[in-house]
Amino acid sequence: MQGLTRSPRGFFQVSPDLVIEIFSPKNRVEEIHEKIVEYFENEMRLVGGSYPAEKYALTDQAL
Repeated sequence: MQGLTRSPRGFFQVSPDLVIEIFSPKNRVEEIHEKIVEYFENEMRLVGGSYPAEKYALTDQAL
């Protein structure tokens, strides 16, 4: 952030390349699917998910 005279305010209008979601046993499959679809609709490139209770993780990437 060289050259800035003060800290930026507000939010950047960009999507991160990667999102990681930690799912709980209460999350339904439909909820998880909707979240993943929403991430890709908002230009995410890579989505990761973790299910700690089952010791399971997944990744999916945009085409």
